[in-house]
Amino acid sequence: NITVSNELTLNSGIIDLGANTLFLTNSSSSSLVGGSTSGTDKYILGKLQRTTTGTGTYTFPIGYTGHGAQGLSVKLNSSSGTPNLLAFLEPNATPPIYSIAYCDVEAHPGGGTHIIGTGTTGYDGILDKIEFNLASALQWDVTNPGGGISSYNITVYGNGTNNFTPITTVNGLELRYLMKNGEPGNTGVPTGTAEPSFSETGFLMCPTGYSLSGLTSFSHFDLRGADGGGSVLPVELFDFTAECNNSTSILKWSTASETNNDYFILEKSKDMLNFFELTRIEGAGNSNTILSYSVIDNELFEGDNYYRLKQVDFDGRTTIYNTISINCDKSAYESPTLIAYPNPFTNELNVVIENLQETEFVLELYDNIGKLIFSQTYSTTETSFHTILDMNNLLPSVYNLRSRSDNNVLNVKVVKK
Repeated sequence: NITVSNELTLNSGIIDLGANTLFLTNSSSSSLVGGSTSGTDKYILGKLQRTTTGTGTYTFPIGYTGHGAQGLSVKLNSSSGTPNLLAFLEPNATPPIYSIAYCDVEAHPGGGTHIIGTGTTGYDGILDKIEFNLASALQWDVTNPGGGISSYNITVYGNGTNNFTPITTVNGLELRYLMKNGEPGNTGVPTGTAEPSFSETGFLMCPTGYSLSGLTSFSHFDLRGADGGGSVLPVELFDFTAECNNSTSILKWSTASETNNDYFILEKSKDMLNFFELTRIEGAGNSNTILSYSVIDNELFEGDNYYRLKQVDFDGRTTIYNTISINCDKSAYESPTLIAYPNPFTNELNVVIENLQETEFVLELYDNIGKLIFSQTYSTTETSFHTILDMNNLLPSVYNLRSRSDNNVLNVKVVKK
């Protein structure tokens, strides 16, 4: 082991430590001069530990036998005291936690399955499938001995034999991720495939290149990327529309291609914030021809009704497509309607009555043998009513929800999961 308490200047050659550590105790970020983060000269072959002032950017000119310099730099955002940073290189032994990521990286032409890089410029709001089938040979091991660093940014300088050339989208984006302990971001990042967003972290984030920011813990870092082999759009949605038919809405969608598609979930909302499952439709699995689907919704809310389509792969991965809305002017129909959702429900049940004709009514809930277990009177001067019932204490079963007034009795069966 070597301790340097003043300044370390690398003019030429390599400091070969074997399994040992060079400890630079001068906390100034400029206490290391002349080091290289790439190439075959002026780097440390082994472990480098640096004392910091708690702020600033610290460079680590480290390397590995047969790969040359593969350095990194760390910028401290938030810390206390004079914490230490320790970094070294080792063979890459950290597989990605998930082998596939999703991000909207380019627009796709209609018809068939398209490999990323063969689409059109721009973005179409549909998540593209990115398969991690490229990997760096080495991983960077970065730790914070003694603690004290609560937030930092990191940039690695993968080059030469430790780098790779991934596929590039038509928008000029290389599909390369910097992984932290197998994830492209902080530990525990979201791993689902929700609506595309360039601002969210983790598997919802487009490729990170060689840098990550705002990290709160330390671990292994390595590079992962995608070639053109498995990076495609799983289900290419051709269109998704809604149209009115008197007091019902007809939802239609078609796909230009499907890959590994198990089923669709059609979701509905009254406020575009809280969606519930309306129905499930079986997918085609794999298809390269245009396929059409349709669903009729007989229970419309007064005013706007919002719908969105969720597609689920056989491996459980999901894609959520854009939300659409429709207003069939249901208030023009005189009959009141009782709607309950989600159905089946878990703990809370939303109850909506449209086209109310009376100012006072009673909501009742009966069990499967006809026993009354809930009753409450409500008053309103509006033509539409909405409340949320707490059903946490109910046992899983089938129940009958009833709305009763002087002139109308409405019933709907609901299921507690």
